[in-house]
Amino acid sequence: MSVTTGNDEIRFIRPAVYFLCVLLLLIYQGVCWGGGILHVRPPVIEEGAVAVARPICQVSKTLVTVSESYVEFKTHQVFINDNDYPLDAMFVFPLPGGKSTTVTEALVDGNKEGFHIVESEELFPLLKKIAIETEDPASIAIANGPAIVIDRIRLHIRESKSFHISYRVPTKIRDSALDITVNMVGERYALAPIGEFDILVRFKMSRPVRTSISPTHRITVEKESAQRQLVSVKEKEIRQPSDLRLLTSLGGSGLDIKLFSYPSRKSKGYFLAMIEPPLSNIDNRRRPLDVAMLLDYSGSIGPEQLALGKKVILLFLEKLRPVDRFEIIKLTSKQRRLFGSAVKAEPQRISSGVGFLEESDNGDGTDLYNGIICGLETLSSKKRISLMILVSDGKSTIGKTGGEALVEMIKRYNKNRTRIFVLALGNSPDLTTLSQIAKTTGGSVFRSNESKDFGEAITKWISSIIAPRVVDLVVDLKDLDPELVVPDPIPEILGQDSAIITGRYGKVSGSEVSLSVKGKIDGHNVSDMRKIEVSTQGSSYYFIPPLWAMRRMANLLDLEKTRGQDHSLVANIQELAEAYGFEICDHSPGHEQAFSQLLWKYKTSCIPEEVTRPDFKRIGNRLFRQMNGYWSQTGLKSGGSERELVFLSQEYFDLIKLNPELAPIVAIGPEVKFQNKDQIVKTIRYAVKEDHEGPEIETRERLDDRRTHDK
Repeated sequence: MSVTTGNDEIRFIRPAVYFLCVLLLLIYQGVCWGGGILHVRPPVIEEGAVAVARPICQVSKTLVTVSESYVEFKTHQVFINDNDYPLDAMFVFPLPGGKSTTVTEALVDGNKEGFHIVESEELFPLLKKIAIETEDPASIAIANGPAIVIDRIRLHIRESKSFHISYRVPTKIRDSALDITVNMVGERYALAPIGEFDILVRFKMSRPVRTSISPTHRITVEKESAQRQLVSVKEKEIRQPSDLRLLTSLGGSGLDIKLFSYPSRKSKGYFLAMIEPPLSNIDNRRRPLDVAMLLDYSGSIGPEQLALGKKVILLFLEKLRPVDRFEIIKLTSKQRRLFGSAVKAEPQRISSGVGFLEESDNGDGTDLYNGIICGLETLSSKKRISLMILVSDGKSTIGKTGGEALVEMIKRYNKNRTRIFVLALGNSPDLTTLSQIAKTTGGSVFRSNESKDFGEAITKWISSIIAPRVVDLVVDLKDLDPELVVPDPIPEILGQDSAIITGRYGKVSGSEVSLSVKGKIDGHNVSDMRKIEVSTQGSSYYFIPPLWAMRRMANLLDLEKTRGQDHSLVANIQELAEAYGFEICDHSPGHEQAFSQLLWKYKTSCIPEEVTRPDFKRIGNRLFRQMNGYWSQTGLKSGGSERELVFLSQEYFDLIKLNPELAPIVAIGPEVKFQNKDQIVKTIRYAVKEDHEGPEIETRERLDDRRTHDK
């Protein structure tokens, strides 16, 4: 592995700005091999070796800094020996293969430690030894090498050890996208939950940093300026964390399109498009919001109208960002609050809100007076924009019921100048009272029966409240099936957020499909076209097909919710769920809350694993299903030869050494069935031998002898 400093900086010349810029993509793929493996050797006493638990990874923090000339990785891990014996250990930290890498720091407990860099040829026997000792293939995942190795580490009883590794990978980003992976093999190897788990990716570029999406983790994105952006993942007590993958588009200052595709040799290919707003007002981007959402559950609201009210609040929740805060309050004879205060609009909090809306409540009277006071008290910050969404028929039956009393109360308690926007529910709402409430605060009123197309009208009303940048987006997909493009309709672009759409195409290799976008930017019409050249070449964007399937599933579940039991619809849902390993949930009485929370994930999440059943697992572009104790790849080719290998045998390791791309696959377990070119390979724990008396299972002693021979 060559070592370089990579100090030459690439100058970026900004192109002339035009309102719709279409870029061809040249992707830089950076891989940070995340945290290291701390492998301990069991102590030997008079009776022999003692079984010990692997050290617990208490802290895992990775900082990735991206500039024009290099990507710098800094990883900090803390392990604790929770055994009743002192242990000798070895630390193995994987490095990116095939790139010039500069290791700038290797510290143990803050002290410089002697280390050596081991190439893949030398690393493989070491990983083989670890796998045999632990009878666990997890370490095989890094068999591609190279790695930093620090040996002769001593961990006393209950002692913690910290490891800090820093290195740089030079990069030359020529066009408009950057793909970064942070591998968490060391954290998974530790087995126990990680106490503190943080990943920060900081962009310091000379060109605009546009859209960041992750198909593996819920990320928070903070834009400091057009060229500065911070992406973060922060979790606690996370078990078996997935590798982080982050796709970020770069460049362009007008309305922009970034296009990614994933070909399919069997049927239609897949694409993902990022529609990005102009950067002209980056410094005036939407300020953080505090939103109180009040929903009237009184008996005067019919079931259909209540369903519309829930839909409106769900639409508002979709527009919130993690920096915004919200609270949901149900209005009956007593106020019922979800959190008790305004909380950040993080995914788990929003999911709780979706479930809260589906919980049944007795439809008795309405104390509108105290409900609005409760909402105003929730919006206490003077540094943030405060909004209240009131969904009600305006008929207060408990407490102070007069409209004038409500208006006077709002004037007295609305110290933060909260604007109240009202959705008037019911067949005969008290529009006089509701209009006075909205007018007093600078809000507006929308009637639920004002438009035949309620969904389109309510979306425009919500957008007028939050002030979108780009509206009336229409994607015209020539030669594509419109039903296979999601979401539909395309949502408005708010602030500096981007619209993400996915779809499928059916053209043959060498032909083109056309994608055109029309919309309005600050009232001005814009349009342009992007062409996709269809190819059967491999692509690293294997997350696009399951992401498309998630949005497609959301559409089908929405139809099921409105149509009821439609046999063809149910069959389509079942087929999609089986093809992608997705969860499905019955919408029958008693299951409404679980159904709504799952539907929310299908609509908004970019992470396929959030809707994948526990008996399915994705490794790259392959899907595995657990069957009879082993992981079997779905869609295996029939008619080819089959090969059976004993786990940890010499033939097992020979296959991995000759085909290092199989390392992440065999690392998922000792018994795996997968496709290797035209051959189906199955790894098993014990060999089965045929003789004249019938099959005989190889004994544990015989397998141990085999391992000794393999060593």
